[in-house]
Amino acid sequence: MEYLQVLDTGRAITGRREEDRFPPTPAPSVVFRRGEGSPTTFLVFDAMTAKRVLESAEYKQFRFLHRILTIVRPERTKWIRRFVDVGLIMIDGPEHERRRHEMPAALDRCIERITQLSADDLAGIISRAAAAEEASTASVARETVRVIFSESIAAIVGRDVSLPPDHLFEIDIFNPFPTLSTLARCDASIEACCRGIGVDALDHATQSVVLSLIVMGASPLHALI
Repeated sequence: MEYLQVLDTGRAITGRREEDRFPPTPAPSVVFRRGEGSPTTFLVFDAMTAKRVLESAEYKQFRFLHRILTIVRPERTKWIRRFVDVGLIMIDGPEHERRRHEMPAALDRCIERITQLSADDLAGIISRAAAAEEASTASVARETVRVIFSESIAAIVGRDVSLPPDHLFEIDIFNPFPTLSTLARCDASIEACCRGIGVDALDHATQSVVLSLIVMGASPLHALI
């Protein structure tokens, strides 16, 4: 029952989110307690509170994908499972810390390559996107993000990469708490991106960075732009 309450509350919040914000909530968190001595679940909506939770050893990740992944056919979610296995967000404790310290070097390579893009390069990206048929603010932002992420991942893997926009922006395992069909569509989009990148040939640390970027990074940056 508690698990269903957690899911319903998550849907109520994430289902009404906008591209760049969550809806107003009466409190910075919602608490679900099963009883004395049982694990307690916190849903946190305030950024500063969330930061303190992440920095505390008192809390562990709520593995919201675990139950649904146990009932879906593995071949329909193999890339989501890869993200869960190698990514930082689903791992706690010393292993999380070890992998987290491997991230900065890869991200530094991304930053170095992106900062080499000149104002003229960026202007050209925006101009070409704006000249496309049925261009909009959102579509220009999408193309800008696609190029930035393609350049970033190229810096990590050591060769040019062109991410497919139809798939890059279909990747969302966080909203709402997923159904089998949405997971399958998301998995197909992750696979399309990863096949083009050649993720299978990368070591686990590099896979973690690449998967974290495409699964967690594109939509927030698109909203920001």
